[in-house]
Amino acid sequence: MNPQGPVLRDIHPPPPPSWWPPAYGWWVLGAVVLVSALVLVIWLLRRQARARRWRSIDQEMSASQEVFARTGDVQQWLADLSAWLRRAARLRDPDALHLEGKAWSAYLQEHAPRGVDPSVFDTLQQALYDPDSRVDPEVTIAAVRDWVRKAVREARHV
Repeated sequence: MNPQGPVLRDIHPPPPPSWWPPAYGWWVLGAVVLVSALVLVIWLLRRQARARRWRSIDQEMSASQEVFARTGDVQQWLADLSAWLRRAARLRDPDALHLEGKAWSAYLQEHAPRGVDPSVFDTLQQALYDPDSRVDPEVTIAAVRDWVRKAVREARHV
């Protein structure tokens, strides 16, 4: 034993911490960033698909409008509008394809966007089967476009 006491050594600092493995907080942050990026990519892809679908339908509607303006064939134009409503309803709710008559009109009115007069859809359905019916082309096409745009936006599948 040393009469002057124990021999002490200088302080030894611990080695610097390693960058691997990261602390639990970094793992959680990485998982949150990864999940957020995945959700963002899915959202962007769905948005792009809806926009592409809407552009396609809008181009078809515009082409039909031009044919209607040239030929004046109201019955064909109304049939096209009805077909677009059916296609859009299928995107939103596949069971809507089986609706007919008053149930179909009620479905269209129930899901009509704000600012659209729901009676336009009743008039459209009546005019399909009654050539003497009067429809306002501008109001009708605007209502159908708004309804289809809303249905494409709310589609359950892309």
